[in-house]
Amino acid sequence: MNSASLAHGPDGAASAPTGATQGPQRTRPDSAAPAARPQPLGFVGGDRPCVSCGFNLRGQAIAREPHYGLPMARCPECGRADALMELPRLARWQKRLALWLTLAWLGTLLLGLLVTFGTISGATNSIRYVMAEPLKDRILDAYKASFPTDSQLSFALSENLLGAGWENLIDAQAIAHQTPNPLLSPTTATLIELLLTPIYIVPLGVCWGVALGWRPRVQVLAIMLAMTLACITFYHLLFESVGSGLSRIGLQPAINAAVALLGPKLYITPGLVLAASLMLGAWFGKPVARRLVLLLIPPAARAPLSFLWYVDGLPMPAAGLVGSGSAGATSAARSS
Repeated sequence: MNSASLAHGPDGAASAPTGATQGPQRTRPDSAAPAARPQPLGFVGGDRPCVSCGFNLRGQAIAREPHYGLPMARCPECGRADALMELPRLARWQKRLALWLTLAWLGTLLLGLLVTFGTISGATNSIRYVMAEPLKDRILDAYKASFPTDSQLSFALSENLLGAGWENLIDAQAIAHQTPNPLLSPTTATLIELLLTPIYIVPLGVCWGVALGWRPRVQVLAIMLAMTLACITFYHLLFESVGSGLSRIGLQPAINAAVALLGPKLYITPGLVLAASLMLGAWFGKPVARRLVLLLIPPAARAPLSFLWYVDGLPMPAAGLVGSGSAGATSAARSS
């Protein structure tokens, strides 16, 4: 009798002989080695929000869904598989829509340039007039002292106007040399004007920082500096070429006479303040815009504004988080 004995199970059926050599065993499906992951079909190149959480799928790998064969990209935030289906083309309306959007964008930039020129011109004019105020008062005092009575030019003097030939009555150059330099000895009114100017110039720079958000910060700062110099130069040419209507009747505002005596040096202080304010606003424009986007815009609608992060090399933050964190870091923190 064979030394290998048959082992009986509980139901009486014979099982494999004890000590017999076992044949090749089948491996369980769950213990099989994982199959190699297929190569991605590509990567999402544009802005495409996740339909579940609104996370921007830009840069995610595109794979083919095994059941339906559709290309898809899996959201790293919520794990949902988003099908990437091409929309039908707009045919002839596509070019028309692109043209309209381009014209609208150029019109917005042109309007922004006009607003910037008007704001900078007004600020420059205000700062220059405040700086020339001490010299204007001295010119008026000397002009009044040149007449025996105030009744001869009562209207002109009450309106701070100088009559025809006032240069022959007083030595304006000597008065200008005796007046403290407004650049080195600014008055209290000048300091207040310089402190109030950035209040409305910095927000203008913030708007330009967002409008030019697709450019690096250094280029935006250079554009702000060039824009300030161009606006001040154009304002100077306009101010010098367009005279006052009072000159036709032989009158001249005393403040204009003071500004003309002080010359182009009055542009130094407003130029520095305006350029610094615009550049400061442009530097913090995109960070402020990113914070406002996270606070005010729902996650599903943030994808078109993702350039505010990518142009500075920052990842689009995860849905529901206020800040500029990485999606990978967020997922890792949640899994832990």
